[in-house]
Amino acid sequence: MIITKSEFNKCMARLETATEPLGDIKAELYYERLKENDFNVLWKACTILLDNYKYKRFPSIGEIKDAMHDADRSIKYAKACEVGALEKEHFGEGPRCSRCEDTGWVVVNEYDEFYKQEHERAVNCSCPIGRARYDAWRTNPSKDLPPMKDRAYEYED
Repeated sequence: MIITKSEFNKCMARLETATEPLGDIKAELYYERLKENDFNVLWKACTILLDNYKYKRFPSIGEIKDAMHDADRSIKYAKACEVGALEKEHFGEGPRCSRCEDTGWVVVNEYDEFYKQEHERAVNCSCPIGRARYDAWRTNPSKDLPPMKDRAYEYED
């Protein structure tokens, strides 16, 4: 999806409110380097730069691309976290999943070879809520959840 020139100018004008002006020649170069991206990602990247950029000079193409990478991850993470929509979809009908009772987590017993004992561990359920939670973690594992083994959905009926 190619960003139109007017969408690009709208984003750059936002950045210029907090930094020095970009200029027409540089703007054309920036457009050529950034036009192959999604407008929503560029818009979110501009918001990130407005909130966090420390310098008076206009951000470089690399700095904008870094912000776009962060914005893309943020957008994907937010989309994967739409667990609330799944829960509200069937609210009042009682639990749809008999394994996790719509929490998205199942407690399993595992034997630990190192300590020579069994212990309980929570894993993602294979229901839609468990899958959404796991997908959210896979999209951005640094947010909210500790590292998990790649064993989601292992405990299906």
